[in-house]
Amino acid sequence: MEILLIRHGSTGVKRGERAGFGPDGAPLSEQGIIEAKALAEQLAALGIDLAHEPTAVSPMLRTRQTAELAGLRNLRIEPLISEVNSGLDVQTVDAMLSRREVPEQVLAAAKMVLENPPTERIWVTHGFLIAGLCGALEQVQEPFMADCGSIRRLTI
Repeated sequence: MEILLIRHGSTGVKRGERAGFGPDGAPLSEQGIIEAKALAEQLAALGIDLAHEPTAVSPMLRTRQTAELAGLRNLRIEPLISEVNSGLDVQTVDAMLSRREVPEQVLAAAKMVLENPPTERIWVTHGFLIAGLCGALEQVQEPFMADCGSIRRLTI
């Protein structure tokens, strides 16, 4: 089955500062809103029926906003595809990503998702989880970390 993984739009908040926004996380920035709206055109070009296509969305605010601004309407909140906390400090994570490595905690979360994946074809989720899914499926793409507001195709 081919799935479309959408990374949420930009928040303008650095990884180490996200905790200050509470359990729903940071909202989209102005740039993130632009990125999310641009997804509507990209999805339409792929033949996606924005009003009806079933879509799994992480419970975080930025993913819900991205999906809604992209025009997706048939949304289901899926906790399994929420943001993954690696438990590592920002410097360690940055060093790993520069070496094109995904923290073991992220790969483990990705494997859990793949054991019981959402049935929807579109998942609006987070960069770490997307990198973990690509790694677990050996379908690594460029750039290594998906850009905010981008779409990746994977076969599961």
